[in-house]
Amino acid sequence: QVLQLFNYQMNNWETVDTRNATVTDQSVTVSIASNPGRFIKGGNREVKARIVFIDLSVSVPNWTGRMDQVMWTVVP
Repeated sequence: QVLQLFNYQMNNWETVDTRNATVTDQSVTVSIASNPGRFIKGGNREVKARIVFIDLSVSVPNWTGRMDQVMWTVVP
């Protein structure tokens, strides 16, 4: 699974975390230490994030990825 944040300075999605998805609940902490302001839209302080499931040569046909809850905590 890949966590991407939208970089408003470059106007594109930037990958900030990549890891293998699990079949059980997991908690992930991702810290943005270098220039976090690039992910905050000026004016309204909007932040866009997306989680993407990608095929890393999975040997199981017709796989799916899903999530039922995502919680975000933003610390200034």
